[in-house]
Amino acid sequence: MIRQEPPNLISKTSNKSNAIPMHISRWDKNYISWLELDVPKLIIKYETLLSDNLDTLKKIINFFEQNYKFSFENKKQLIKNIAQTTSFKKLKKTQDESGFPYSKNKNFFRKGIASDYKKELNKSQISKIEESFGKTMKLLGYL
Repeated sequence: MIRQEPPNLISKTSNKSNAIPMHISRWDKNYISWLELDVPKLIIKYETLLSDNLDTLKKIINFFEQNYKFSFENKKQLIKNIAQTTSFKKLKKTQDESGFPYSKNKNFFRKGIASDYKKELNKSQISKIEESFGKTMKLLGYL
């Protein structure tokens, strides 16, 4: 089952008229909606991508080869290229120079540090987040 959201939560990936509609919602609703899809899936936590980037990229490539019959050549070079072009530093620089089209927030790429919210937010703010997203945070091992 895919949850219906109000129309203002539907965005487009581009300003072009042939753009693909994209669902934009709270991160927990996005996550749950992905779980409900009847397709092979690979869930990767941001912290894992930060701590073991190259191995995670290998897992992504293997996932597409095994589940969608993709074939990749020069895998080592491909992984190196993906790591370089999608590094936090590179994405932040691109955002600062030309914006990030998938977010209304000017600073979508903030620091690139896992669990930094614990340093930035006060206890009351953290409690509100945990109350709102606790169920999903527990599913993902954050609580």
